[in-house]
Amino acid sequence: MKLYLNEKIKKMRLEHNWTQEQLAERLDVSAQAISRWETNSTFPDIEMIPDIASIFEISVDELLGVNDSINQNKIQKVLDEADSYYASGDIEKMVFVIEQGIKENPISTKLSLKLMEALFSLYNDQRENTCKRVIELGNKIIDKLKHLEDKCKVYQMMTYTYLELGNLEQAKVFAEKLPKMVYSQELVLPLLETTDKKEELLQYNIQMLSNHLIIQLEKLSFSNCYKKEDKIKILNKIHLLLGILFENKDYGYELYLLENMNMNIFEILVSDNKLEEACKYLEDALKYAKAFDEVNSIQHTSLLNNKTVFDKNQNFGKDYQSNEVDRIISSLKNKNMLKHKKIEDVLEKTV
Repeated sequence: MKLYLNEKIKKMRLEHNWTQEQLAERLDVSAQAISRWETNSTFPDIEMIPDIASIFEISVDELLGVNDSINQNKIQKVLDEADSYYASGDIEKMVFVIEQGIKENPISTKLSLKLMEALFSLYNDQRENTCKRVIELGNKIIDKLKHLEDKCKVYQMMTYTYLELGNLEQAKVFAEKLPKMVYSQELVLPLLETTDKKEELLQYNIQMLSNHLIIQLEKLSFSNCYKKEDKIKILNKIHLLLGILFENKDYGYELYLLENMNMNIFEILVSDNKLEEACKYLEDALKYAKAFDEVNSIQHTSLLNNKTVFDKNQNFGKDYQSNEVDRIISSLKNKNMLKHKKIEDVLEKTV
C-alpha cells in the first residue's frame, strides 16, 4: 500500500533517527512546519519535494509513493536471482546481477547490503581490492540500516575484512560494536516459551554453542604457544565433545567440523614428518567429507538433539553445497602432496 506524503516523511525521519528539529534544520524550515507536514495539516511547497527526497537519499518517486510496489518487486527479483547464484556457488555472477540492480536502484540499501555480502564471499586475484570495496560499502550503508541484525552483519564483515587486510586496530573498532554473546536473543527466548518448542530452542542453542566452542578450540590449536602434540590433544577434544553430544553419531553439520578437525591434525603430523600416522587422519577426514557431501537433512536421535533437524540448506546456507571431498583433494594437490604413495593409497581406498 502506498504511503501518504506525511506518513512517508515521518517514516523516513524516524529511520534516520532524527528529531523534527533536526530535520527542520537540514531543510531550513521550522520544527512546527515539520510537525504540520507529519500530521497532514499542511503539505510542503512543491519546490521543496526534491530537497526532502535528497535529504533522505531517496528518489522523488519513492517519496511520493509512485511505483513503490513495482520498485520493491524489482529489487526483490534481483535479490532472489542473486541468492540463486549464491546457491550454485557462482559468486562472480551474483556480484554482477546485484551491480546491475543497483544501477536501476542506486539508493536501495537492501541491494547494497547484498552486494557487500557477495563481495565478502568473493575470493579471486583481486581480493585486496574486493576487501576495500567491502569496507567502502559498509561505511556507506551502516548508518542507514534500521535493523539491528543487519547492522551486526555489517560490523562482523567489517571486522573480518579489516583483519584480512592486516588492520587490527580498525578490526577491533567494529568487533567491539557487536553485542556480547550473553545478550543474544537465543539465550533468552527459550525461557519465555511455554510450548513444546522450548526444548527445541534449547537444543538448538546447545548445538550452536557447541559449534562455536569447537571453532574456538580449532583456533586455539593454531596458536604458537602450544607444542605440536598439545595442538593435537586440543583438536582431539572436538571428537570427545561431539561424542558426548551425539551418542548416536547422528551427525549433520558436525561431519564438516570433524572433517576439518582431522585435516588439521593431518597437517600438523605432516609438518612433523609423521606421514604414516597422518594418513590415518586423512582417511577419517575423507570419510567425514564424503558423508557430509551425501547428507542433506537428518532428524537427530541423540538425547540432547532429538528435537532438532539438520537441514544443509535451511540451517547453514547454500554455501555448504560445495563438494568437500574435492576440496580436500584440491588442497592436497596445491600443496604438492599427491605424489606420496601413502596418500595415493588413502585416496584410492577412501574415494
